[in-house]
Amino acid sequence: MANVQLKIHDVYERTLPEWNDDFAHGLQFDSIAELEKNIRENILKEQTNEEQRRWENEAVMEIVEKSTIGELAELLVDDEITKMIHELKTDIERQNVKYEDYLAHMKKTEEKLREDFHETAQKRIRAALILRAVAVAEKITVQKDEIEKELEQWKNFSKQMPDVPSGNDETTIRHAIENMLIHRKTMERIASFSL
Repeated sequence: MANVQLKIHDVYERTLPEWNDDFAHGLQFDSIAELEKNIRENILKEQTNEEQRRWENEAVMEIVEKSTIGELAELLVDDEITKMIHELKTDIERQNVKYEDYLAHMKKTEEKLREDFHETAQKRIRAALILRAVAVAEKITVQKDEIEKELEQWKNFSKQMPDVPSGNDETTIRHAIENMLIHRKTMERIASFSL
């Protein structure tokens, strides 16, 4: 049996604020009822969005499985894997974890991670090619005013979140918004096919 000695330096007590209108005012709401309503709406919206993403993923994967696409260039797959690793690094860093620490915890090297991502990268490329083909075949386009509206929303969001680094110029952001809108419209068109 081991002996362990501990020395306590400080003891803290966490006091939660009262759930009342004063608390709501501190969060820029007029009342606790308004805050609760907002929380319920946000939870419902997140559940709806999650279900939509799940459906979209299943629909696209079903189309990918039924489609025939030739061999993909390894350079294209490697580029997609690099994007996936960048996305992973960004997600991990948002949680204040170092990428190297994540790899150590997972007991993986970046080379092994790249191998693990290979099949998923191929599926993502095939899905993107198929979605682009549907968008072209269905003549799906985005109007300039649609991009401007989304860009304005993005700018407003960025102002409210000063800790979020932008890191992109407006041209890059416009291009990303255009792709996002085309993707959204393409998925809406695919949904109309399955109804």
